[in-house]
Amino acid sequence: MERGVVVIFLSSIVIPLLILIPNMIFFALKPTNVSVVNNESNNTAEKILTAFEWLGRIGIFILPIFYKINTSSTQIKVFLLLMILSLGIYYACWRRFFVRNRDYSLLFKPLWLIPIPMAVSPILYMLFASFVLNSKLLLLSTVLLSIGHIPISYNEYKRTLAITKV
Repeated sequence: MERGVVVIFLSSIVIPLLILIPNMIFFALKPTNVSVVNNESNNTAEKILTAFEWLGRIGIFILPIFYKINTSSTQIKVFLLLMILSLGIYYACWRRFFVRNRDYSLLFKPLWLIPIPMAVSPILYMLFASFVLNSKLLLLSTVLLSIGHIPISYNEYKRTLAITKV
């Protein structure tokens, strides 16, 4: 990106869109077996994690359009393959969720020994995307997202386990 010039690369919008598509379906087809939860936490640590998560989300969905997809080197092609692998795991989790009656707990259960894969796989996808796009700002946004998203998802996973044991 040149100094003083803002360039938008519409081809790069595909990166966040691939993460958003199953989420849009999720909003149309609500999960089942959701226990009633008060999402408004009074816990300061959780509020801070949520702030990090949202700051990261904003960055990962906006920043890619300002960077060109680069596939010029072998190293970048490896990162692109890792992006595709991470996205494949993410889609496998969504498939499991939709095929198994949209059970809420499936949003957090391990898949193929990967803990909280629906939190980890999109973060890995965006991490690898930051290298493909050569974007330090996207890398920073991904780190911010991970600081909030992974612990929040893990806590929700523990909560769903506790509810199923009752």
